[in-house]
Amino acid sequence: MKNRTSKKTGSATSARHLRRRAVSVMGLVSLLAPGLAQAQEAGAPAATATSTELEAVTVTVRRRAEDSQRVPTSVSSVKGNDLEDKRITQVQDLQQVLPSANAAFMHTRVSSVAVRGIGSNPASEGLESSVGIYVDNVFYARPGMLAIDLVDLEQVDLLRGPQGTLFGKNTTGGVLSLTTRKPTFQPESSISLSAGNRGYYQALASFSGPLSDTLAARLSLARTHDDGWVKNTYNGHRNNSIDRDGFRAQALWKPSADFDLRVIADYNHENDSQGTMVPYAFGPAAPGKLTWTQEITGPGGWAPNPDPKEYKVSIDSDQQAKVHQDGLSAEANWHLSNGFEVTSITAWRDWIFRPKNDGDASTLDRTRNTGYNVNHHQFSQELRLASPKSETFDYVVGGYYYWQNITSGLFQDAGTVGLPAPFFKLRDYGESTTNSYSLFAQGNWHITPRLDLTAGLRGTYEIKEARVRRALPVAAAWDSGNLEVRDFSPSALASLSYRFTDRFMGYSLFSYGEKSGGINISGVNQGPQLGADSLKIDAEKATNFELGFKSEWLNRRLTVNSNIFLGKIKDYQTTGFEPLNNAPVTMLTNAGDAETYGLEFDLKARPVSGLSLSLNGSYNHARYTKFESAPCSAELQALGKANGTCDLSGKPLVGAPDWIVNLGGRYDWFVGEGVSQYLVANYAWRSEAEGFIDDSRFARIPSYGLLNLATGWQFGSGQNRWDISLWVRNALDKRYFLTALGGSASNGGGGYSASAGTPRTIGLTVKLDF
Repeated sequence: MKNRTSKKTGSATSARHLRRRAVSVMGLVSLLAPGLAQAQEAGAPAATATSTELEAVTVTVRRRAEDSQRVPTSVSSVKGNDLEDKRITQVQDLQQVLPSANAAFMHTRVSSVAVRGIGSNPASEGLESSVGIYVDNVFYARPGMLAIDLVDLEQVDLLRGPQGTLFGKNTTGGVLSLTTRKPTFQPESSISLSAGNRGYYQALASFSGPLSDTLAARLSLARTHDDGWVKNTYNGHRNNSIDRDGFRAQALWKPSADFDLRVIADYNHENDSQGTMVPYAFGPAAPGKLTWTQEITGPGGWAPNPDPKEYKVSIDSDQQAKVHQDGLSAEANWHLSNGFEVTSITAWRDWIFRPKNDGDASTLDRTRNTGYNVNHHQFSQELRLASPKSETFDYVVGGYYYWQNITSGLFQDAGTVGLPAPFFKLRDYGESTTNSYSLFAQGNWHITPRLDLTAGLRGTYEIKEARVRRALPVAAAWDSGNLEVRDFSPSALASLSYRFTDRFMGYSLFSYGEKSGGINISGVNQGPQLGADSLKIDAEKATNFELGFKSEWLNRRLTVNSNIFLGKIKDYQTTGFEPLNNAPVTMLTNAGDAETYGLEFDLKARPVSGLSLSLNGSYNHARYTKFESAPCSAELQALGKANGTCDLSGKPLVGAPDWIVNLGGRYDWFVGEGVSQYLVANYAWRSEAEGFIDDSRFARIPSYGLLNLATGWQFGSGQNRWDISLWVRNALDKRYFLTALGGSASNGGGGYSASAGTPRTIGLTVKLDF
C-alpha cells in the first residue's frame, strides 16, 4: 500500500527555513577556515592544533575502543561536557541534541525513547522497549529507569537501527548508551550549585582520586527540585514538580597492567507530582455519549480551561510519582599476554514505583485514586572474548544471561460518584518472570587496507512465565492461570566499508533484530472476554538497510556524516482494539507492519580557535503499512464510522515527527588575565507529530522549537577553577507538549490530555573544580 503523507504549510515552511539556516552556517564554516589558513601563511599568530581541530570521539559500539569516524554504522555521540554546557540533565531533553530521537515522557513508568519512530510503545510491564538503554554497559530494562539526574557523564551514544548482535538484549529501534566518568588516580573534584525561577535548585558534587597506588574511587551526588509548572486551580498548588536525589559510588582497582575491576553502586529516589496531564483537546463525542466537557462539568465538577498552553488543571486528589531505584554492577577486564581481552559484566537492579493519580482529572468525586504499583528486579551476566586488533581479521564472541521478575498491581478507588457503584474498588495483579540466554559473535575482515567486511550473528532464547488475576470486585474475579511464552530470536548484521581516503569512508549496512514477545500483566484487560491466550504478544521483527558516509575536512576542523536508511518492522507491538459485542476491547497486540525511511546528518565544525558548531537532524518517513485493528479517533467515532476499530494503514506512527533539526554552538574568548568568557546556544526544532495512537487531529502535537542560551565566566588557577554562568532554557517560553493520551476519546467522549513541556527556566550556576 502506498503511504500517504500530510504536511502543514507552516511546518514545511519552517523546515525550509531551517535548511537554509543550516546551509548558511556551513557556508560560514567553509569561508572562515581558508581565511584562517591564509592568515597563518601571512605570519598571523596560528591557533594550536588542539584549539582548532575537532576532538576525536571514541566509541565502544563494537565492544572495542575505536574512532567513531571509522565505525561503519550510524552513531551520534555527545560529550558529557557538552551536555553540561546546554544544561541537559533529563532523558526527555536528549532529543534536543540527538538526531532521529524522540522521548515521550509523562512520569517514570509512562515514558519511552524512540529512534526513527520505533519505540513509542505503550507502558506495559509485559513488554520491553524497542530502544535498548545501557548505562556503563548494563542493560536498563525500563525507559523510566533513566528518569534520573543525568550527571557526571563522560559520553552519550545513540546507535540507530537494530543493534542486537553485540548488545545484551535485542532491540529493534536502536540503542541509547550512557557512559559515566570513571574514578581517576589523579585527584579531581567539583561542586556545582544552581538556582532558578519556580523554586528550581540543583546541587551536584563529584569527588575522585586515589585510595592507594592500585585503587581509585569516585562519588557523584545529585539533588534537584522544581516547584512545578502546572497550576491546580482547585487548591492553588503546583503540579509536575520535581523532587529527586541520588548518588553513584565507584571503585576502580588496577593491581597490574593485565587486570582492572570497576564496581559501581547507585541509588536514586524520586517523590514528586510528575505525570500531571493537562486537558489538551475537546473533540466531538460518539453518538449516545457525553463529551468529555459534559462528563467533568457535572455536579461538583469544573469547566476545563480551553487553552492547554496555560498549563492548568483542576483536580481534587493527590498526584504523586514515588520511585526507588538501586543497582550494583562489576566489570572485570583481563588483558592477556597474547593480546586477547576477556570481559565480565555482572549487574543487579531494582526499580519500585508507587503512584497516586486523580483518575477522572476533575473535581468530581468519581475516581479518588488509580494507578499501577510496580516492583521490578533484574540480574544480568555478560562474558565476552575480544581478539587482538589485526591487519586481517579480528572478532568478539560471548554469551549473555538475563533474569527479570516484575509485578504489577492495578488499583482503582472510586468516590461517591463512582461507577458502577459508589466506593467501587478494582484490584488487578500480574507477575512475570523472564529467563533469557544468548550467544553472539561478530568479526571484522580487513580485505584490503581500505576495504572492511563486518558480520555478526546472535541467537537469543527466552522463557517468559506469567500469571494475571483480578481480586476485586469479587463478582468479577478472574485468574489466567499459568501462562508461558518461549521465543528464539535471531539477530544479524553485515556491513561493507571502504575508505576512499584517510578522511572519507563510505559504508553499506544490513541488520536484523527482534524484540521479544511477552505477556501483558498490566491489568486483566481483555483476558476475561477474549481468553488468557489473548494476553500473549508475539515478537517484533525489524529489518534495516543503510547507506552512508563519514568524512573529515579542513584539517579535521569539520566532520560531515550522513546516511540514508530503510527499515521494515513486522508484528509491531502496540495498543489495538478487538471488536466484542459492538464494544471494542483495548488490548496490547501486534498491530501489523510499519516502515521507516529517510535521511540523517551530523555535522561538527571548529572554524576558528574558540568557536565550535554542531548541526544534526533527520528526515524520517515513519508509517504503518498495516494496522487494521487500531483505535478510532474522536472525529471518526462522532461520524459513526468507527464500527469498533479503524484502519490506520498508511498513517504516521505515533510520536514520530518527519523532521528533526538541532543546531548548537559555543564560543570562548579571553576577557582578561586568567579570565575567559563563553557563550553557548542551542536550538532544537521538530515538525508536528501524532500525539496519540488513534491518529486524531485533536491529539496532534504541533511543530515547535526550543532555544537554550547560556553565558559564563571561568577564572582561577592551579587546581581551583571557578565557573559562574547565567542560563535560560526554553528562552522564548514556548508552550509545547511531549505526548498525548486519549482516555476520554477511547471511551467515546472525544477528549485528550497531554504532557506539558517545561516552560522557560532562568537560572544561575556556580561551579568549583578543585
